[in-house]
Amino acid sequence: MKILFVADGRSPIALNWIKHFTQTGHEVHLVSTFPCQPDLKLASLHIIPVAFSGAVGETASRSGGAAYCERSPPPVCAPLSGNG
Repeated sequence: MKILFVADGRSPIALNWIKHFTQTGHEVHLVSTFPCQPDLKLASLHIIPVAFSGAVGETASRSGGAAYCERSPPPVCAPLSGNG
């Protein structure tokens, strides 16, 4: 099963849940709200900074596997077209 966690990647509680699912063979992706480098076999790791995290413009890095880290761009909003 593919599982996406959106959590503080430094949180011991989140890390325990993530560890459980990676150890039971699931494909686990983490979107962390703070920079982190968990020592887990993640399919991917993305950092999306939240207000006051001090992480604007930073990226996390980790070694091993095919996992990757990157800072996701902000969402783009466009006006709806057409006659309502």
